[in-house]
Amino acid sequence: METIDANAVPDLILLNTIDEASVYNTVCNRYYKDQIYTYIGDVVISVNPYKDVKNTSPATIEDYKGRYKYERPPHVYALANDAYSDMLRNCQNQCVIISGESGAGKTEASKIIMSYIAAASTSTTGVDKIKKMLLESNPLLEAFGNARTLRNDNSSRFGKYMEIHFKHNGAPVGGKISNYLLEKSRVTGVTQGERNFHIFYQLLAGLNQNELDNLRLNPSADHYNYLNRSTVRTVPGMNDKGEFEKTKFAMSILGFSDTEIQEVYRVLAAILHLGNVKFAADVLDRSSNQPVTDIENKPLVTVIANLLGADPDNFYKCLLMRSISTGYNVTKSIIHIKNNKIQAELSRDSLAKGLYERLFDWIVKKINQTLFTEKQEQLLSIGLLDIYGFEIFDNNSFEQFCINLCNEKLQQVFIELTLKCEQEEYQREGIKWTPVDYFDNKDICNMIESAKPRPGIIPLIDQCVITNHDDKHLMELLDQNLKGNEFYSSWIKNRDRSIPDGHFKIKHYAGDVLYSLNGFVEKSKDTLYSDLVSAMKSSKSAVVQGLFEDVEVGSTNKRTVTAGIQFRNALAALVAKLLQCNPHYVRCIKPNEEKKSLTINEQRTKHQIQYLGLVENVRVRRAGFAFRREFDRFLLRYKMLSKETWPTFRGSDRDAVEWLMKSLNLGPGDYELGKTKIFIKEPKTVFMLEDRRTKEMPWIVTNMQKTIRGYIARKRFNKSLALQRIAGFFRWARGQKHVINVVNTIKPLLTQDNAMEATWPTPPPVLIKAQEMLVAVQKRWWAQSLVNRIPSDATGAVQQKCLAYDIFHGKKHWQPCRPWKAAYLEDASNPHRAAYKKAMELHFSQHGDQSIKFCAYGDKLNSSSKLDHRGIVVTDINIYKHDPKNFKVKTEKAIPIAELKDIVLSPGYDQWIIIHTKTGDNSDILLDLKPAADIENEKVSELAVVLCETYLARTGNELPVIFDTKSTFQGAKKKAGVSINFQATDEPVTDKMRVKKVKDSVALASPRSRK
Repeated sequence: METIDANAVPDLILLNTIDEASVYNTVCNRYYKDQIYTYIGDVVISVNPYKDVKNTSPATIEDYKGRYKYERPPHVYALANDAYSDMLRNCQNQCVIISGESGAGKTEASKIIMSYIAAASTSTTGVDKIKKMLLESNPLLEAFGNARTLRNDNSSRFGKYMEIHFKHNGAPVGGKISNYLLEKSRVTGVTQGERNFHIFYQLLAGLNQNELDNLRLNPSADHYNYLNRSTVRTVPGMNDKGEFEKTKFAMSILGFSDTEIQEVYRVLAAILHLGNVKFAADVLDRSSNQPVTDIENKPLVTVIANLLGADPDNFYKCLLMRSISTGYNVTKSIIHIKNNKIQAELSRDSLAKGLYERLFDWIVKKINQTLFTEKQEQLLSIGLLDIYGFEIFDNNSFEQFCINLCNEKLQQVFIELTLKCEQEEYQREGIKWTPVDYFDNKDICNMIESAKPRPGIIPLIDQCVITNHDDKHLMELLDQNLKGNEFYSSWIKNRDRSIPDGHFKIKHYAGDVLYSLNGFVEKSKDTLYSDLVSAMKSSKSAVVQGLFEDVEVGSTNKRTVTAGIQFRNALAALVAKLLQCNPHYVRCIKPNEEKKSLTINEQRTKHQIQYLGLVENVRVRRAGFAFRREFDRFLLRYKMLSKETWPTFRGSDRDAVEWLMKSLNLGPGDYELGKTKIFIKEPKTVFMLEDRRTKEMPWIVTNMQKTIRGYIARKRFNKSLALQRIAGFFRWARGQKHVINVVNTIKPLLTQDNAMEATWPTPPPVLIKAQEMLVAVQKRWWAQSLVNRIPSDATGAVQQKCLAYDIFHGKKHWQPCRPWKAAYLEDASNPHRAAYKKAMELHFSQHGDQSIKFCAYGDKLNSSSKLDHRGIVVTDINIYKHDPKNFKVKTEKAIPIAELKDIVLSPGYDQWIIIHTKTGDNSDILLDLKPAADIENEKVSELAVVLCETYLARTGNELPVIFDTKSTFQGAKKKAGVSINFQATDEPVTDKMRVKKVKDSVALASPRSRK
């Protein structure tokens, strides 16, 4: 709720003094604070700010959704929310009546309400399409129905009642637009300082040159008589070209086909060209002895006829003559009369006005067809009435007369419904109603439109049309029939010199208006000769034909309904429709004539306050009580003012409110309790409540913050604790399930040799690391179980095989299942076994070697790149080579294990091994331990493992093992090394193929596969 300032109250009901000055001062004070909206109960007063006050954003819409209007500052959004909520809650049709004079902001208020309804209502794909069409109808109707006037840059020159239809769930499903009294006279007569309808300027600015050429149009408005009668061509802040794009887009959204859009352009172009048709001066026609005229620019007539799809020759004749029916039935005949210049110009202008008016009606009808929904009587609706405001010009004619009649009727509806609603609420709540004197304009409405007991102004105009009398005769009828009416005055009746001859004055509720009778009868006739109508009905254009489809040509049996009677009947239907709805009101005020922001003309504003009946409206609302609120809402706002009601009260809301008011020492005369609401008599009581509430708020806010923060903290803690417990239980249950699954999967495999091949179930994320640890434990257990089954005398061999696996797995083929004998030369199959043992015993007795790790025959590459058959002995200290013929060991050529650099093996199926030594006197050893005749006895893996183990024991470091297809070899007698290439081959390897010398390199045969 907005903080209440006694000098700028948000609701005028809270004024201490109810008079025009108090209302004016309050509206001014709020206006200067950019608070353009003020309430009178349920009525919204809107003052045109003439600037963007930035209070229509989507965030602002959200602030008002589903809120009581007094919970937020006054705004049209609050009224729209009330209308939408009341419609859904009570299943009752609603209407919003927006009133005020031209330039007061009625159209803008209507668009703001529509934007709120579109944002607040239910959304689906189909519903959003309807919303878009409803919103896009605004720019289209503004283009064809709005114009710049002296008072307003975007003045609605027609009345509009838009009904938005909803399902009972609040989703918009369609709509209907009713239009009233388009100011068609503007088409042919523009006042200096104003513009014609926006669409003409948009058309000239928005079409490209090719489109203009097709329509024979010049892009300059100065070229057209219907536009150049005023020097105003543009509107500040309005881009005609950009607005034309919006108009085209709106037409496409609303279902206009490309052909129909082009036809609309052709009709608009034809209207502009019509204004440029020139008639020659009158000449005397010898046959009729009457003055007649002709057309000076005949080619232009052909252009117009082609644009309208009419026959050029026939159209030319229709502009120069008219047909009159005489007689009835058998005696009926047609007389053709040639027009003089004045008559021809009137006929031309009548066609232009008729085309535009009917085009506008056709556009509205087309929109309604797009928005039409079946079974509309079963739907709910919100109606928006945006109709011309009260107008008082220097020269007021038939149009202003109809406009002001409309405002009189709406004012009557406003007063009746306001008093009725007020009275019904007091009766419903059991509160006594105090009658209020107010100005009832019912007599003014009767004087204008009533036919009995004495005919009013509209019936008298109708009588003149029927009897074919002129404005002078109408003046006489008015003076005769209204001479005793206090709201009518004229020179003949009152002898008032301020009323010129041919004028009359009406005392409207908004002020006295002087009307000129010149043209009243003719405008009410709305004459459009039947010849031109026939030409249009025979048009080749479907759109032009459709504009005149309801006009009967040549019939004298049916009386033509005059424009005044048509408007009166349409107005009566509108009022009847409004009375069936729950009304909401927006009363718009225009603060100044200069369209300046933060500027208020006191005289103009007070005049509007007077004729809008704002003071009387406040008095009606204050007749009983200034303030009312439902018990629960009142208690919610003020219960902190009493210890008995704060924070809670044990009892009904009514009892709590009564206790609260008594605790504040307020007596029965200050307030009354109804059935559902409290009614407070004086605004000062509300101010007192607000002041005390303001003082109480700091400690309440602090206490609420403490309570809320504590509640939030406890809630978060309990939620966290609950989540931990739930998560813990879930993890425990999931873990237990996984453990059972693991046991069921692994247990049967524990006694099998392939336990390592078991596939563990996928663990939940929380058990991934735990399962990795279990898998490692299982692998270690399985390995330990295998180790435990190994005999003690085979432990060393198994350890060697494990080391060989680490070295060779995935790098080179080896034979893990072959038993390793290590001392192959001591085997009984060796014919030189005895000689070998004797030689080694002698050698061990002379040197420090303690044990033989490996001994076998192999072919060693010598310095000449040839293979020598040698015995290889690896002890715990050295590597020895000896001649198998005499087993003579050259001790000085022994290679210490500690001097090894690395060993190199090929990746192929061979037994080549290169033993590199560190730099010094020692030479490298290149051996082939697997001759072709001994392919099954692979010994290179065993030798590599023995060298790695012995090197680690001697040095404490690991001996590098390299697998590559290339390496080097440093012979004992060569200074430079030899490049060694392990050449892969698919052929069986023979002794001759094993070694091949190529320049400075040696190629060693290496089979790709085992054969």
